[in-house]
Amino acid sequence: MNYKQMIELTTKRQRGFEIMIGHLNKCKDPLIVETGCSRQENNFSGDGMSTLIFDSYVETHGGEFHTVDIDQANVDFARKRTKGNTAIHCADSVLFLHNLDHVLAQQGRKIDLLYLDSLDYTPEQELESSLHHIYELCAIRPSVKQGTMIVVDDNFYVNGVFKGKGKFMFDYMKKINCTCILQDYQCIWVL
Repeated sequence: MNYKQMIELTTKRQRGFEIMIGHLNKCKDPLIVETGCSRQENNFSGDGMSTLIFDSYVETHGGEFHTVDIDQANVDFARKRTKGNTAIHCADSVLFLHNLDHVLAQQGRKIDLLYLDSLDYTPEQELESSLHHIYELCAIRPSVKQGTMIVVDDNFYVNGVFKGKGKFMFDYMKKINCTCILQDYQCIWVL
């Protein structure tokens, strides 16, 4: 199955993935960085399967894709289902992004798409999940450039109140005058 076919299965994320692919199509040899990798077979409507979508994209169009997950079982699952242009790392995402930032600085490279989807959101750990995604951005911030697309997954409204992984990211982006181009289950900004 190719990335276009996979995107059609993502239900609540389909519009977001279409926007991301449109962005990547404008980049030459794009660099994609993701936190939290795919972990369950054919879970397109649940987890979104972004790892397999991005892997298929770089396999088809070129570029480079890095994903990181703290759970070795998730990493093993993703490694069995991806190809040569994808690097899957087992590590804490904040530390990994901090170290990747130094590597990219030495190489003079910047990220084209940053997809943040690591620490699962639950009502019991709303604060931890929202903070974690801001920490991820802080760790890699020097490696994003004007034009980098930043996406945070797993957002929603409860009784008119914005909740999810991107809660603090949404506030931060608003403070730096970066307009959210999609405020849905996935929130998307372009710096």
